[in-house]
Amino acid sequence: MQPFMVRDTINVKLIRYLDNHPGSNRILSIAHDLGVDRHTVTTHLDELEVLIKNNFKPTDLSLLVNADGVELQRSAKVNLDRILSFLTKESLMTKLIRSTFERTADSLGDFSERYFSSFSTAKRHVKKMQTHLALYGLRYSPATNILVGPEAMIRLCYYRVYWETYSRFEWPFEHVDQQTIVQQINRWADKIGINLDNITQQQLSYWVVICQQRQQVNAFVKIPTVVTRATFNHKKIADLPGIFDNQYPDENTFFDYCLLFFTHCLKPEVLGTTGVVNKGSVLALDELQKQFGFLNNETEKLKLTSSLNILHTYTMIFTVGGLLLDRASIADELVTKRPWVIKAVTHLLLNLKATGNPVFNNLTYLSAQYVTVVLTYFDTTVLNPSLRVRLVIDATPSYREWLFKQVHGHLKEEYNVVLAGDDEPYDLMVTNFAIKTTKIAKPIIVINTPITKRDWVHLQQFSL
Repeated sequence: MQPFMVRDTINVKLIRYLDNHPGSNRILSIAHDLGVDRHTVTTHLDELEVLIKNNFKPTDLSLLVNADGVELQRSAKVNLDRILSFLTKESLMTKLIRSTFERTADSLGDFSERYFSSFSTAKRHVKKMQTHLALYGLRYSPATNILVGPEAMIRLCYYRVYWETYSRFEWPFEHVDQQTIVQQINRWADKIGINLDNITQQQLSYWVVICQQRQQVNAFVKIPTVVTRATFNHKKIADLPGIFDNQYPDENTFFDYCLLFFTHCLKPEVLGTTGVVNKGSVLALDELQKQFGFLNNETEKLKLTSSLNILHTYTMIFTVGGLLLDRASIADELVTKRPWVIKAVTHLLLNLKATGNPVFNNLTYLSAQYVTVVLTYFDTTVLNPSLRVRLVIDATPSYREWLFKQVHGHLKEEYNVVLAGDDEPYDLMVTNFAIKTTKIAKPIIVINTPITKRDWVHLQQFSL
């Protein structure tokens, strides 16, 4: 949600801490773990206790504070974001970017006067905002207080800001009635024969308002011809009933793709592609199989091709930047845990981009998406580095065999685990003997017999 929202940091940390530590927690322990003093914790606990009592039923969420400690009780039906929403407020940057969308200020100077901010403060926020906008290939114009860049990217940026900032809390478009927009969406959905759940309706209602507002200021999307020739459920996308005026065919096509890209309403296989998009997917499938192994299941192969068609169509419309949401992703985690997978995907994409097919130009987006594709359809453990494990265990042969299987199971996602013989080189020693580790150059993990949960944690945390 950052950088567009500001949260009460201490209270947020407290809520997250208590939610991650079920049961009673001593105040001194909380203060130590959060790096604050006891008085700060008790002060903010009082605030949270009042906030929770005023906004939640005791059966849904309650904060129990007594002499023994503090406990947060949360029922399974309560999302943590519900309470975090009460600790959230708009930042000046949110107000600034909203003003560019709503056209409530004619320049940065005008914005400063309207929102009682000094011009120097506004300029500092602009500098931060420019860094964020660059991820979308956009820039902010202080002279006119508007975003400048490809129209599709401007809408994606606005959608990201509004959806991520407000979707769980409130309807942010004060000049538009949400129910009217939802009714408009449902009439359109009936015409094309699809059913929309509540979340999809909400997502699309944001897109409708953003698109209509941009149309009102004569800012229109231009869709590449290869994209407009695609089909949905074997029907030409250009022939589908549009949600907007028929004089704006690209606007209707753009909205149709929003349904495909950013909701779970349609399955990937409904999209039929042509031209460079189709060629790109065929080429990518071939290279993926060469790199990670061939798929023998034709159904899986068709699913993968359909997913690639979606990704490559996306890059033709949204030509710059990463994911719709830039939260911590699978790719981010693998950078440290399994960098060889990231390296292999990066190398593959660079080779694909070298073919000159434009669907491979947005490497920022594709890099993250291809990682999930590879992990879904291929066995990447063949890329794992070898880890030779020597067991120095006072136990029966059957226990040694069982233990090695367990060690292999705990480490197989990151390593190709091999059992090293007594006279063979090894990378890691696992033992239940009291060995002086200073005399051993190789890494060593001392376990107990029977092995404990803490021992398994030490194994899982091991890295070469």
